[in-house]
Amino acid sequence: MNNVIAFRKKPKNKRLTRILLLISFLILLMRLLWVIPAAFEHHKQKKAPDAVSENQTDTSPNLQRNNALMRQN
Repeated sequence: MNNVIAFRKKPKNKRLTRILLLISFLILLMRLLWVIPAAFEHHKQKKAPDAVSENQTDTSPNLQRNNALMRQN
């Protein structure tokens, strides 16, 4: 009797599983392609103010005076 239970065939759900996994992967890939351009734009916008603030501090009178004092010592 146990042999009959052990040799029962499983239902064939492989095809349905593959279809669902393929659809899920395609949705994930589409979402990634949709987000990438926005991520690069966000990165550029976030990086741009840092570069501007560095340029402003380089030309500040306090920094120039400190550099001149360091050269004298």
